[in-house]
Amino acid sequence: MLNADQFTVINIVMIACVLITFFSVYVPQKVNRRYKMTAVFSLSVCALMMAAVAHFKGIMAANNSMLAIWIPLTFVVFWVFSKYKGGRYLVTYFISLLSITSINGLGFIVVDTCFGWRPIAHVLIRCTLMLLAAWLMWRFVKKPFAKALASVSKGWSLMAVVTGLFYLAFVVFFAYPKPITERPKEYGFAVLLILTIYCAVVLVIYTILNLSQEIEKGLAEAQRQNEQRINSMRLAQMEQQYKNMMNTLEQTRIIRHDLAHHFRMISEYCSSRQYEKIEAYLEELNFRNVMEEVKVYCRNGTANVILSYYAWLSETEDITYSCEADLPAKILCNEMDLSVLLGNALENAVEGCRKVCKERELHIRLRYEKKKLIFDIRNSFDGILREKNGLLQSTKEQEQHGFGMRSIQRVVDKYDGYLRYYTEEQTFILQIVLILEEL
Repeated sequence: MLNADQFTVINIVMIACVLITFFSVYVPQKVNRRYKMTAVFSLSVCALMMAAVAHFKGIMAANNSMLAIWIPLTFVVFWVFSKYKGGRYLVTYFISLLSITSINGLGFIVVDTCFGWRPIAHVLIRCTLMLLAAWLMWRFVKKPFAKALASVSKGWSLMAVVTGLFYLAFVVFFAYPKPITERPKEYGFAVLLILTIYCAVVLVIYTILNLSQEIEKGLAEAQRQNEQRINSMRLAQMEQQYKNMMNTLEQTRIIRHDLAHHFRMISEYCSSRQYEKIEAYLEELNFRNVMEEVKVYCRNGTANVILSYYAWLSETEDITYSCEADLPAKILCNEMDLSVLLGNALENAVEGCRKVCKERELHIRLRYEKKKLIFDIRNSFDGILREKNGLLQSTKEQEQHGFGMRSIQRVVDKYDGYLRYYTEEQTFILQIVLILEEL
């Protein structure tokens, strides 16, 4: 027969394994350090109480106190700090409890059948089995079950009823009409019940994880189709944008080609002293705008095309545009990636300016140093940041919400870069750094 100390050791290990198992399948609230301290403290007090009851009133009294005190206490402690309530919580709790208590019961039957009431065998074998079960839950169930808790929304109530009924059947069979330790003839049925319970627990876990995988596959397929649709839209937009930019550049080339003719005309007017015609000719030519259109912002052709286009677009939108760009002709960055990054960033900036009634401003600083491409883009906006799931949202059509920033983030991730955005009063600031090593 086990003495009080041996019984206490077994039950303390069981409590610790239940705690480990629950942590394996449980998703805590944000403040989980306080939860763990409370859980460990309360369960430790409960274990000491059972040890005291076992020492003064016997093992059976301690066993009954476990059912009366320890189980309700763990239920309340875990519930208070649990992130998920309702069916999710009940399934998690009963799976944790059944996984350890049933294996403890199975260990008792195996040891009692093979070794009788040898205390050392009971302590070593039962504790080893419980620790092994807790480790298996921690090793193989923890991460996928946490995903399942977050993704699966239906079916938890039914699974909670199943796991709850199995735990009730386990407790009733092992405790009534008298403890299983006094009914050795029923060990065979007890083993069958425990194996059935374990199979049921495994089936419940498998069902939950399978539902989670199916949901993840559906979400991945939906995201893939959505990305394809958005990429098609973006491609069409980029093609149109490219045509507009090329038209602008073509007009600029024509104007630059005609400058020689214009200068000859002005020279002729000067020679013939027809100064009034010079003034009229310059007004018709709008010479100031011509000089602005041929401005070169940097030596990099791709960046210069995009910067020139948005300079022109800013003028049409009545946006004050300034740009400081120091980019060499050749950089270790794919031209399409640079176009996607800079084009989306400036498109979002112009869009933000459109929401402002007055004092529209767009300031751009680009530089390349030590194989790092650095962007600092600042624009006026209406002061309202639109975010969803940590992703900045567009104010354009619903179908395009956030995909510009996703494209930017994808390029940043490709180059192991850095992205940050924040606000200062009515100014939105986007900062990007790309690490331009050989890919």
